[in-house]
Amino acid sequence: MGEVYSARDSRLHRQVAIKTLPPAFSEDATRLARFQREAQALAALSHPNIAAIYGLEESGGTIALVMELMLVVETEANAVPNSWAPDGKTLLFIQHGADKKNHLWTVTIPGGKAVRLHEGDATELNGEVSPDGHWVAYESTESGNSEIYVQPFPGSGSKTRISTEGGSVPRWAHNGKELFFWNFNADRQLFVVDVQPGTVFRAGLPQLMFKAAAGTTWDVAADGKRFLVETPASGGGGRRMEVVVNWFEELNRRVPVKK
Repeated sequence: MGEVYSARDSRLHRQVAIKTLPPAFSEDATRLARFQREAQALAALSHPNIAAIYGLEESGGTIALVMELMLVVETEANAVPNSWAPDGKTLLFIQHGADKKNHLWTVTIPGGKAVRLHEGDATELNGEVSPDGHWVAYESTESGNSEIYVQPFPGSGSKTRISTEGGSVPRWAHNGKELFFWNFNADRQLFVVDVQPGTVFRAGLPQLMFKAAAGTTWDVAADGKRFLVETPASGGGGRRMEVVVNWFEELNRRVPVKK
């Protein structure tokens, strides 16, 4: 919730991160109270991997949380974070390789160097580390189609193909005994596979759970029985385009350029 900007504190001569509530949310008492509680909770924490809170400011009706700007790792501009390992120190993310294809990379925080998860020519994305931290499920086009694979994490090792007729966006059950994935080829079907992620990984056959007009943003609840799924908005009968005007002036107002 909110928008985050990089800015410069001209009085203290330091770079900061500014998180603001969109104007529509600033007028919502519930969202505003939640934003303030977030600021109070973060201010009570002190941890090298959590940004420090410098202040909660208000200007012209805009509420802003001023925070420490933390550089996690230097990446290409197109890098997208995917999953944290259970140790809370290893980040799995997508980034273009020299071949201009998406590949999975890992980095240890703080101070680590980003490295390819494994070498290969196929496009890879949507990586998810298992709850025990020993395996990674991901989407790859090495067969010519997007399929789900599992292999040891981190490092090399034999991989296991999970999907049989296409697969995307895998998610582990919280107990590590099931792996879910979508098939977007036709009816957007959600499948589940029983897995045994011990020292030797074993997986059953995919079983259809249900069909839904789902997007790529989704997750599974801790009980493995409920799912939070992004679906198209109802009503309207078609796609909607939203046009934002005067966005450059708005950006200059919120984050003025130092002259």
